Amino acid sequence: MHAGLGSPGSGWMRDKLSDLATSLASFARDMGPTGLTKVTVVTLSEFGRRAGENGSGASTTGTATRC
Repeated sequence: MHAGLGSPGSGWMRDKLSDLATSLASFARDMGPTGLTKVTVVTLSEFGRRAGENGSGASTTGTATRC
């Protein structure tokens, strides 16, 4: 998954985030203004790497160095 994430404005990551944004917007519209006051929406991502492995410092194996 980490190879070929794309560049700003295109690629796999942009497509997935666009899908998420569309889904969240639809949910908010369906809930209406009063329904959203009773709901907490949480999104998260987990990919099981330490900060050092994710492109900080001298590491070249993380997503930060490939974007």
